[in-house]
Amino acid sequence: MTPLGYTDHCTLKENLSSEQVVVIYNSLKTKNISENNAMTDLESYLKAENDQLRAENNQLILQLDQAALQLDQAALQLDQMAFQLDQAALQMEQMTLQMEQMTLQMGRAELQLQQATSQLDQMTLQSKPRFFWNK
Repeated sequence: MTPLGYTDHCTLKENLSSEQVVVIYNSLKTKNISENNAMTDLESYLKAENDQLRAENNQLILQLDQAALQLDQAALQLDQMAFQLDQAALQMEQMTLQMEQMTLQMGRAELQLQQATSQLDQMTLQSKPRFFWNK
């Protein structure tokens, strides 16, 4: 007898009894069911693995989104700080200009005081009798 896979239908039918055909049929049927169950188990495992990977991927995407949001918030804070520094610099510049104006006003006041003192000295000299100066 040749191996089962290499026999043709006629030879197989002639050499096997009906009980043997039933046994072979049941064996092949059981093997097919077993293979189908194994494929179903493999599909279930792969689906569960795929679901797990999707969940992990979604978690990583969420973490990346949160990190991007934190970076955006930090950038906004830096922009706000830069704006505040610019405002402080402008205020300092305004104060410097005000101080320079006050210095100029003080210089004018000092000059006016000197002019007034000079005029007062001239008036004092003119009001003194001349004989005091001719000694």
